[in-house]
Amino acid sequence: MTAEEIAQKREAIRQRKLLEANGQLETKTETEQIVQEQENENDLEFLAFARVYSGTLKKDSTLFILSPKHNPENFIGKNIDLNSSEEEIKAISKHVTKFKVKDLYLMMGRELESIEEVPCGNIAAIGGLENIVFKSATLSTTLFCPSFISLYMQTAPIVRVSIEPKNPSKIKDLLKGLKLLNQSDPCVEVYVQSNGEHVLCTAGEVHLQRCVEDLVDRFAKCEVNVSEPIVPFKETIVQPPTIDLANEKIKICESMQESNESSEETTGNMMIGPGGLVELSSNDKRLRIGIKARALPSEVVKFLNQNSNVISILNKFNQDRTTSFQNEIRSMINEFKENFRQKLREFCSKDDYFKEKEWNDMIDRIISFGPNRLGPNLLVDCLNQKSNTIWSYFENSVLAKNATFLKDFESSIVFGFNLATSKGPLCEEPMQGVVFFLNKFERAEDLEEELDEKLNLSDELEDDTGSIDTNLSLEKRAKSSVSSLTAQCISLAKEACKKAFEAQPRRLMAAMYKCEIMTVSSEALGKLYAVLGKRNAKIIEETMKDNTSMFLIIAYIPVADSFGLSEEIRKRTSGLATLNLEFSHFETIDIDPYWEPKTDEELLLFGEKADFENQARKYMNNVRKRKGLFVREKLVQHAEKQRTLTIK
Repeated sequence: MTAEEIAQKREAIRQRKLLEANGQLETKTETEQIVQEQENENDLEFLAFARVYSGTLKKDSTLFILSPKHNPENFIGKNIDLNSSEEEIKAISKHVTKFKVKDLYLMMGRELESIEEVPCGNIAAIGGLENIVFKSATLSTTLFCPSFISLYMQTAPIVRVSIEPKNPSKIKDLLKGLKLLNQSDPCVEVYVQSNGEHVLCTAGEVHLQRCVEDLVDRFAKCEVNVSEPIVPFKETIVQPPTIDLANEKIKICESMQESNESSEETTGNMMIGPGGLVELSSNDKRLRIGIKARALPSEVVKFLNQNSNVISILNKFNQDRTTSFQNEIRSMINEFKENFRQKLREFCSKDDYFKEKEWNDMIDRIISFGPNRLGPNLLVDCLNQKSNTIWSYFENSVLAKNATFLKDFESSIVFGFNLATSKGPLCEEPMQGVVFFLNKFERAEDLEEELDEKLNLSDELEDDTGSIDTNLSLEKRAKSSVSSLTAQCISLAKEACKKAFEAQPRRLMAAMYKCEIMTVSSEALGKLYAVLGKRNAKIIEETMKDNTSMFLIIAYIPVADSFGLSEEIRKRTSGLATLNLEFSHFETIDIDPYWEPKTDEELLLFGEKADFENQARKYMNNVRKRKGLFVREKLVQHAEKQRTLTIK
């Protein structure tokens, strides 16, 4: 600016201040304030980060926006191009939208430079896509372009918090801010729980702090209340242990197993038979179900988790009752089934634990996966009767309800199994790696007659009026009776699965971080190991870089014990160590949450009170307290210590 322009600007500011002092700018200030508020609401603008793979992206050009679920086959034989209307496109597929490029920028560090076109191979920023693209999409001039898949994140969001505004009237601002945060960060998940709480899932503690700051300062612009971090756990069972915590071989294991084979324990409506077979009957004694729980090998569980998309496709076709499959999908499901069979056969041939008759051809008798019909838990039919399986629609061998042994109760048992695996008995966390064998299902004789009446009622209807009224009342009575028994069957299957789970060695699975720590001096190693040991970390690898004094330590640390780790390491090592946390896997805690010393060696080593801290019980009690469940805790820990009163 020249000297004359600066002088003019100063004079304009002086005149403005004089008018404000005289009150002549009051109305103008109010209107400016309203405009300023509207500008503040719209001061955020999202730019799409894009790369041009083919052709040239030009300003004012019209393109198709293809979501990751776009299928080009839907437009074969359709006369649709860039001149078609939005209604014509949406009538064929909801995953395609037209868009005109208005703002195109070249990103230069912190600055943006507006450009007219971007050639192939370059990176650019596109404006105006915030209300069209959620997280990722493909832009193309043709509808027959296969869309790119969604972004793959190496770290999964594992730390959850419940979030709400401090001022309840700001709930709309919070919802808008959560939507913008979810759209801007590919590693964030936002959802609403069944109790109405808004949950924010992030990759870790530092990521959570950054997301909350962005939500308060940038997106929602309102103060929020954030709950304590919620860390997920899983529940599982393991093979019967052969060594106790005192590193002594369990000598009574064989004798207990022999006695279990011949003895039965009965409690109320429940009976525990040989091999941990739990038989449970309903209150009116009209239904009885027997279920046995066993542990799946860890490699098989990993295989099921990796192929969850195939299980989801198979489950979708079963729900739609579709028997016609595309060749690509059919080959994918066949490959999954054969690999599953081969994986299981490898372990069944190695370990005696898998020598029971229920494991033979188990894959062909799977009724359902769980939880939510696609998890790493299995419900297997061992009744040796006619029944439908998860492969029935795929193999086009579906039986009618009245032709199966379970009849109307098949869906009820599957639903109860999914309820049980979604909330386990330890702390209502999902189960993992458990297979439930359905060994027994009995119905009362009068119930058989009612089912036959209900299934064959349509054949008995006659043309005369009196017979119609009689049959309608019979149908109503049969439906009400069967519906009540269906509800009983759901709760019975759920409780039987939980009791069968509790009859086996129970374990808790904790989420683990892979922790990489780099330190520049060996002086900080001692303090570093002390911090990791206090947080139950497991050292996997420690190496020293050649020709340097730098050490690299790789360890696994529970997510529940990782909060405040980076700050503590910086303090204890005086900034000589830096760390990187990345979610790795779920690891089984090798101790029963309800363990108490029983053998002479354990009593000698740990004492009657077992003064050492049971890590699994600590995690379990914390989760149960958070969920409002009953917690077994002693209020008086050491009753021997008494207060001595002075005699006056």
